[in-house]
Amino acid sequence: MSKNPLGSYLKTLRKEQNYTQEYVASYLDIIRQSYSHYETGRTSPSIETL
Repeated sequence: MSKNPLGSYLKTLRKEQNYTQEYVASYLDIIRQSYSHYETGRTSPSIETL
C-alpha cells in the first residue's frame, strides 16, 4: 500500500485528464508548489481546499 494514498490518487486523476499541476493549482486558487506538495505527501490540503 502507498504511503501517500491521497497524493497518489490526486496524481492519477490529474494525469487521466491530461492536466498539469499548474492547471489544477490555478483551478484551486493555490500555487503550483502547494499542489505539488499534496501529490508528494509533503503537506495535506486544508478542509476548505478539499
